[in-house]
Parts: sequence; C-alpha cells; structure tokens
Amino acid sequence: MNIRVLSIIISVAIIALLYWQIDINKVIHVLLQINLTWLSLGLALVIPITLLTAFRLTYLSMSSNKINYLDALKLILAASVMNLVLPSKMGDLAKAVFIVKDKKINYSQALPLVVFEKISDLLALLLWCIVGLISLQNYSNFYIFLLLISLVFFVIGILTISSKPFANSIFVLIMFILPKRFFLSVSDFQKGWLKTIDSIKKDKIKVWTLSLLSIFLWFLHLLQIWLFILSLSPNVDFLISLAITPLAIFAGLIPLTFSGIGTRDFAFIYFYSAYFPAATGAALGILATLRYVIPAIAGIPFFSHYLKKIR
Repeated sequence: MNIRVLSIIISVAIIALLYWQIDINKVIHVLLQINLTWLSLGLALVIPITLLTAFRLTYLSMSSNKINYLDALKLILAASVMNLVLPSKMGDLAKAVFIVKDKKINYSQALPLVVFEKISDLLALLLWCIVGLISLQNYSNFYIFLLLISLVFFVIGILTISSKPFANSIFVLIMFILPKRFFLSVSDFQKGWLKTIDSIKKDKIKVWTLSLLSIFLWFLHLLQIWLFILSLSPNVDFLISLAITPLAIFAGLIPLTFSGIGTRDFAFIYFYSAYFPAATGAALGILATLRYVIPAIAGIPFFSHYLKKIR
C-alpha cells in the first residue's frame, strides 16, 4: 500500500470518527448560517497569498538560475495540485522536479531552492505561533510545552539556513541514518544547500526581505482563517486566533493524512473548544480546506503541462 492511499484512508477514518461524534446536521446548520461577507473576504485572500508566494520564489532563486515571475506562479499553482493529495504539503517539494524538467536546472540546485523556501515558510509560521502562545498567556503545562517545542524548532531552523557548520552536521546525521546508496544524492544536495546559504548570506537585504515577506505571508494566512472564524462565530479575538490557528495548521502538517484533512479538523475542534462548539470547529475545518482546493483547481492546467514534461 503506497503512502498516498494510506494517508487517504487515515483521513477518511479520522473524519468518520469526528462526524460520528458530532451531529452532522449541526455542522450543516452552522454552514447555512455563515456570514457571506466575511467568507468572501477570506476566500479573496487566496489571490494575494498566491501572487506573493510566487514572488518569493522568484526573489529567492539565484541570479545564475533565475526563475521569472510567470513561471514561478505556474510552479506554485501546479504544486498546489500535489498538496491536495500529499501529506505535509509535500507537493511544494515537487516544484523541484518541475523546475528541473522545465528549466533544465539540475536537482542539486533546484531541490535546495524549494527546501529553503519551505523551511523559511515554516519558520515564519513558527514565529507567529510563538508570538501567539506568549500573547495567550496560558500557563498550563501543555501550552508551555508547545511554546518550548516551538522555540527549539525555530532555533534549529534558523541555524539550518544560516550556519554552514550546523547544516553540515545535519547532513552528517542524515548520511549516518540513510543507506550508502543515497550518499551521492545527499552529497549533491549538501553542495547545493551550502551554495544557497552562501548566496543568501552575501545579500543581507535579500535575507531581511525574504524573512519579512514570509512573515507577512503567514500573517495573511492567519488573517484568512480568522475571517473564516468570523463568518462562523464572531466571538474570537484575533490574538486568540493568532495563538491557536498555527497549532491547528501544524497538526495538519503531520505526515499522516492527505492535505491535512482529518488531523487539522480535529485540531480546530480541540483547540477552539473553549470558544465555540464542535460543530463550528468542524465547519472551520471545511473552510480551511478550501484554502488548498481553490489554488489546486487553478493549477490543474499547469500541473498537466509539467506532468507531460516529466513523462
């Protein structure tokens, strides 16, 4: 059984369990009472988020292998199709394959580019998670544990994209774990990764621009989900949403389910249980999934184009 089929089965099982415990009629009732103004504003944010994500990929690519904006936009939309069926938004890494086939760039250059983009994206989300957890001022052991874990991963992520000695130690660990037949591929990726670090470190303005852009992009993502919450229930403050929503998003990134469906829905219901009923949390999970569906639909023609090139 391949990973994709297994992730679909797990997603279906979690959703079935959730809706077995939640009256589906209540979820339907919540969706029928939705505020269309807030919903429309939230859905409209898909456009600037996608456009800015494409700009970040263009800006991140090195001058020797520059990706123009239109190609970056096509890559982002095509990867969105893969994100809909793969766990942990692994479709983002498929951009490396598309870049190789479309731009004739080798994997040692393309893969570090998209991994660097992915890590900077996760770091920005972690930063908002840390800010939110601190502002929440919840001193329970569970939330303190989440804050400490977030801080540890944030520091590791920063060192991975900024420190060549630390990055080298990570690659040594990877080579120790993987079989020897992967050494050459890991070594090529390591060279490309260190080259990417050098390229970024030479331009401090680029580093800060990329960092601020990633932080702003995740602000838009979190604002979008807060608008979805407002469309369902007007009783949640933005700062509370800022603390809780990243936790639900990270739950959706756990590599168990396709597109995070199931784990993300459960997290919305669990973490927001103090602010609205389970039926509203389930409805929020449905709206959050639309964030992936809309770009994926727009990306189908581009995905087909790249798929033909791969074949």
